[in-house]
Amino acid sequence: LYDAASMGTVFEYKADWQINSGQLHPKAGLLALGGGMEARDVTQTEQTEDCFAILIYDAVQGTLQDLIGGHIGPIHSLAWSPNGTALVTGSEDGAVMLTRFDEIVNKYQFK
Repeated sequence: LYDAASMGTVFEYKADWQINSGQLHPKAGLLALGGGMEARDVTQTEQTEDCFAILIYDAVQGTLQDLIGGHIGPIHSLAWSPNGTALVTGSEDGAVMLTRFDEIVNKYQFK
């Protein structure tokens, strides 16, 4: 995450695979990141659990809050709904996934 004014790094988010897309939550200070292991590499490794998961970070603290699975290929695009209660992701597996965030909505008390 970069500060636009200073062009300096605010946080560096870590993942065990390539990140292809990210978006800040419209209200709650969360960051969703999507990507994944290259599909051609999946058969050559034992670490395939969560390799196509959506990463949800607390953008302010820089801490990982959640891993959300569902795709079986790298995620190439994602977007929060305008009110922040859902996240849509598009993947190389040909699927578009809509994830509702009722628990996060309650935890962060969006207004």
